Amino acid sequence: FMKEKKGINYDGLSAWQYYLRRGKDLASTRRKARYIFSRFASRGKGTVVEIASGPSFLSIELYKLLKGDFHFYGTDVDLRMLHIASNRADEDACRINFIKNDAAELPFKDNSFDLIVSEYSFHHFKEPVKVLKEIKRILNPRGVVFIYDFNPASLYAFMVRFVCEVRLLHAMFKSMRNIDLTPLRHSLDASYDGATVKKLLAESGFVKFALNEGFLLRDIRIEMRK
Repeated sequence: FMKEKKGINYDGLSAWQYYLRRGKDLASTRRKARYIFSRFASRGKGTVVEIASGPSFLSIELYKLLKGDFHFYGTDVDLRMLHIASNRADEDACRINFIKNDAAELPFKDNSFDLIVSEYSFHHFKEPVKVLKEIKRILNPRGVVFIYDFNPASLYAFMVRFVCEVRLLHAMFKSMRNIDLTPLRHSLDASYDGATVKKLLAESGFVKFALNEGFLLRDIRIEMRK
C-alpha cells in the first residue's frame, strides 16, 4: 500500500511555510479538538501523545480543553518543526513534552497512552503499517486513537486538482489569494482513500475502528481502539 511521496520536506514547503499555512486553518483543528474532547474528557486524567505533531496545533487545542491530570507529549522527526511547536506551546502556556523521534520507532513503553492523535501526517509516513503497529503497541487497552488526514476522494480534493490542472485558473487563484495550491495538491495525491485505510488498519492488527469519510468531507477521521 505504499505510495511514492512527492515534493520535499512538507510536500514542497519548509517547516516555517507549513506552519504559516496550517495556522490559517485553526478553526478546523479546533472542531477536531472539541470532538475528541467530547469522546475523552470524562476520564479526568490520562496520558496524551500527538504522533508526527508538526506545529502541534491539535495538541495545544486539546490541552486548552482537557481539565484534570493529563500529561502531554508530541513527537516529530524534524527538529525545526519541534522548535516551532515548543515555542507555540510556551506562548499558550501549554506544558507539552516534545521528543524528536521517527513515528515508526516510538520511544515509549507498551500500553502507555490513553489518547493518541495525529493530524495531516499519515500520508507522510513511509511505512504506514509499521507506524500503526507502533501506535497499537503504545495504546492503553482502554485507550483511543484519532487520526485525521486529507480525503483524496472528496469534493474539496476534486476542486483543488481542477484548479491546479487549469493553468490560467491556478494563476488567477495565486494572484488573488497569494496561495500556491501545488503543495496542497501533493498532499491530496499522497493521502489514502477509505478503502486503502481499512486495508492498512487490517494489516496492522486493528480490528476495532470507525472511519468517517464522505464526498463532502475534506478530511477522513479514523477512530481506533485495541
